[in-house]
Amino acid sequence: MLEDLLRRSPSHVPARLSLASVYERVNRLGDAEAMLRTVEESGAQIDENVQRSIERQRAQLAERRGTPAIARAILDRIGSKCDDDVGYWFALAN
Repeated sequence: MLEDLLRRSPSHVPARLSLASVYERVNRLGDAEAMLRTVEESGAQIDENVQRSIERQRAQLAERRGTPAIARAILDRIGSKCDDDVGYWFALAN
C-alpha cells in the first residue's frame, strides 16, 4: 500500500518514512537505508521532526546490524527533544 502511494505521489515524505520503517521491520535493511537517503536527497523541505525521525530510524538500523555503539552515538547526538520524547526514549531503551 505504501509502495503504491509512493508510485502515485513520490514526494510524500511521511509515506517514505513509514515505508523505511516497514522495510526495517521485515529485515530489508538496505532498502530502509536507501529510502531514508531518498528523503534527504529529495530536495523536500525537511524540518526538525523529519530529521529526528530519520536519525532515530538510522539508530534502529544500526542496532539491527549489530552495531549498538553506532546506534547509541546517533541517539546521543540527536538527544531528547523534551522529557516526554517517547520515540527517543524507546529507541534508547532498545
